[in-house]
Amino acid sequence: MEEVSELDAARMVTFIYGKGLSQLIRSLINVF
Repeated sequence: MEEVSELDAARMVTFIYGKGLSQLIRSLINVF
């Protein structure tokens, strides 16, 4: 049942990382 766990984990990490990165960029843009 856990054959896709690695792929799901990679997608989750990528999604969360991308979301946080976009928020960080927006914060930097708002600062400058």
